[in-house]
Amino acid sequence: MAESEMGPGGSKAAGLFKQPQEFKTVLGLKARLKVFVISEKVSRALQNPKVTVSETKRMTSTLRSAFACLRTDKEYLAIWEESNVMAKKLQLEAPLLPRPRKLSRKRGLDIGEEVAQIQPEPSTVEELFRVKHWHPLVHVLTEAMDRRFGEFGTSVAASLEQLVFKSAPQQDFNEEIVVVEKH
Repeated sequence: MAESEMGPGGSKAAGLFKQPQEFKTVLGLKARLKVFVISEKVSRALQNPKVTVSETKRMTSTLRSAFACLRTDKEYLAIWEESNVMAKKLQLEAPLLPRPRKLSRKRGLDIGEEVAQIQPEPSTVEELFRVKHWHPLVHVLTEAMDRRFGEFGTSVAASLEQLVFKSAPQQDFNEEIVVVEKH
């Protein structure tokens, strides 16, 4: 049945069927696998019932740093190459740059008007995927880590933990009380 003969559900199904057969899906899966492998190690360590807040703070900080390191060219190129190899094995079409779009006159590009800063389009497919897919993924990861395990929450929890540890054997814990009172 031709796509023109399909109803709205049929064309959606055709699109869903085609999506896993695209290079960007392979790249996305490879990228997420890398993230999950890194995260899984920390996740297992954090599930230990004997882990302290200070250790949790250290591990999550290390995880955030590992995510930030994914932004390097070396890390991206490794995933890019793995994705290309897999795409060739699966006989997927090579990714292409999209057609250049014409600049719209409605967007302030008339002669005589001040031209807004326009980001140059990526010149290679590899650069396009880096800018449009990889960097946003890494940004979301690091931002989520900052929100969830930011300095505020973990420093208060670590101070409370130290307060408990030091108060049990009756050690001086004035420093921890000051931190807790600030927040």
